[in-house]
Formats: sequence, C-alpha cells, structure tokens
Amino acid sequence: MAQRDFYQRNPAVKTALLPEEGAVLYHADTNQKKLLNDTALFIWKRLNGQTSINNIAIELSNHYDSVPINEIVNDISNFIENALKDGYVLSQRDIPSKAKEWEEYPYINDSPESMDLAITGKCNLKCKHCFYADEMVARDDLNTEEWLSFIEELGRLPVKTITLTGGEVFTRSHLWELVDAIIDNKMRYHILTNGTLITEKTLEAFSSGKRRQRLNSIQVSIDGSCPEVHDRFRCPGAFERALKALRLLKEAGFPVTVRVTVNRYNLDDLENIARLLLEEIGIDSFTTNDAMPMGSGRQNRQSIALTLPQQRKAMEVLVRISRRYDGRVMAMAGPLAKAKMYVEMEQARATGKSSTSWRMGYLSACGGMFNKLDVLHDGSVVPCHMLRVVLGKIGMDSIREIYKSHPI
Repeated sequence: MAQRDFYQRNPAVKTALLPEEGAVLYHADTNQKKLLNDTALFIWKRLNGQTSINNIAIELSNHYDSVPINEIVNDISNFIENALKDGYVLSQRDIPSKAKEWEEYPYINDSPESMDLAITGKCNLKCKHCFYADEMVARDDLNTEEWLSFIEELGRLPVKTITLTGGEVFTRSHLWELVDAIIDNKMRYHILTNGTLITEKTLEAFSSGKRRQRLNSIQVSIDGSCPEVHDRFRCPGAFERALKALRLLKEAGFPVTVRVTVNRYNLDDLENIARLLLEEIGIDSFTTNDAMPMGSGRQNRQSIALTLPQQRKAMEVLVRISRRYDGRVMAMAGPLAKAKMYVEMEQARATGKSSTSWRMGYLSACGGMFNKLDVLHDGSVVPCHMLRVVLGKIGMDSIREIYKSHPI
C-alpha cells in the first residue's frame, strides 16, 4: 500500500456520529456495522479519493506531535487495509464516477434505525380481517415524487432499513423506482405482501441493479393450508396464487418468510399450515399473530376474532407446534407470544426471579417510536400502523424533529 495511493469511502456506506465520540459505519450492501473511534473517524472523513495516505498522516501528525510520522502512516495503512477487506473503502481504480456524498453526518440518535412505509392504500383483495381497511378508504396515496423526496430525507439520516407495506405493495405504480431510491440512499428493505401478484416477471425485476442484494426479506401472508380455509376470509383464488408465489420465491432462493394470522377460520388448521410451510414447502420458519379488532377485523369481529377459550386453545396448539419444529414457529405478538410470557410469569412466581426479556409488573409495549416510526400512505407519520396518533406529515415535518422533539 503506497503512501501516495488514494482511497474513497464506499458510497454504499452510511456514517452516523455517536453522541460522545466516534461513529458507526453501516454497509448497506453487506448489512454490517463498524465502530470508529475519533482517530479512525478523522481518517474516514478524509478518504475522499483526493487525499493520499501521506497527506492524511501529515495532517494527523499535527494532533499527535509525539508520534513518529512513520507510525502514523502504518496505522492509517492498517485501517484502510481492513476497511478495504470489509468493503467499506474503495481503492482508486474501483471508485465510481459518481459517488454520492453528504457534507454533514447525522448523529445516531437523529432517527430510528427502521421505518415502515405504507406506500399505497390500494389492494387487490378485501380480507375480512384487514386491520388497515379503514385507512385505505379514508386516505389518498402520496404521489411518487413525494415518496422519492421523503426517501432521500431518510438517506440523510441513520435509517438502515425500510419495510414496504400497504395496502398491497405490488399494486403500487412506480414501485421499482421507489425500491431503487431506497438503494441509492444507502438503505436495505423488506416487503410485506399477500403474494397474489408475484409472478416470474416479478422475480426478473428483482435482478436489476442491487434490488435483490439489498432485500432483507419478502413476507407472504398464508392463513390456511388449503383454499377452503385461506380463501374463506380473503377471496377466491387467493390461496393458489399466494402459494405459487411462495414456491417461486423459495425455489429461486429469495429470503422469503411467512406470516400466519390466527383467527376463528384457521384455528383448527394450524397443524396443517405448519406441515405445509415447514415440511412440504420447506421454509426456514414462520411467524404468527392473531386477527385484531381493527378495520375489517372490527366490522367482522364476531366471526374473525378469537374468543377467550379460542385464545387459550391457540396458545396451546402453537406452543406444541413450536416445540415440535424446534422453535421454527415464532411470534412477537398474538397467542404464541402470550403463551411464552405466561410461562415466564409462572416461572417468576415459582422462583422469585423476573424475566430479563421484558419488565414484569409494569404496563409496557413493543417499543413503538423508540426504535422505529411508520408512515401511512397519505404521508402521516405515526408510532405504528396500529397506533395512528399522527405525529407529523412528511413534506411538512422532518423525521429528525419528530423523533427527537415530539412531546409524545
């Protein structure tokens, strides 16, 4: 590594300053982080493709006048060598002609690390348990330019991951333009979908640029092991199309996941659903939740939502299934999550030792806006798609100000 060589920060890497000193690098292509102390940050800022190792060493020696210049050069070279190996830095010959740079780095606490964006309120299905149904008819979609401007704002913040949801994501016009904007702004993404619009042509679209490389996961909703169950509260033909999409994604090696929403229609089908997903199709795991009394789920509550005895049955069945499949059935909410919390509470009562995974004896929640924010399809910023307390509006209120200063 010659002292007169030039190196540049990889434009796929985000930089976020830490409150006290140093920074965190986030490599959007590899989904890896790297911590920098103040000296490493000093070097990092000067890797602009125009400043040589020798010139960086001379500038740095002004701050460490007791350290020999050759030691400083060696330290800089070692830092760059490791950064090159991990892909954070590009050598001169690898530098793209147009590398996107920001003049100022944000602080790590300027925004959450993840955002959920409902990019459309349109959907090709009318599911009886859709918690978002009321919002879909009450709000209008933002136009593409408004979304692109907002994604660029997120690119200037330490947001790492975007979850695209709806409505149905694949009904959104200019979807791939939005995906490419996420990629251009140094972020990764997830997609939540009912799966019915995914075809071979969709998979081909993922092959363009870094669309597949930056895809963390694509979640398909499967709520039955057969059309008679799944389609009963979605629509005729939905099961076969969703299952075809799931098989296509799995066979093509996509990072596909599944969400099963437990309700009265599929409570007695959970064993068959697990067998279909984990044995026949062979996905790694799936998550569960239960139908919420919101949107269509509120209107159809008497036929969709689980009764208390059914909740208990769902807990018992899902615990049994999860054990049988070595934890490949998971949940952050709903019957399975409740069952696990109940076991922890009973253990705490028996041993006097509280769980370390959550704060017992207090009213708590999922974390909401402390670790992420959501945006509805009309641009309303909310703590969560299920907690629609409007905190601001994109294009009018900055995410940084909402996240750091909103009284809620």
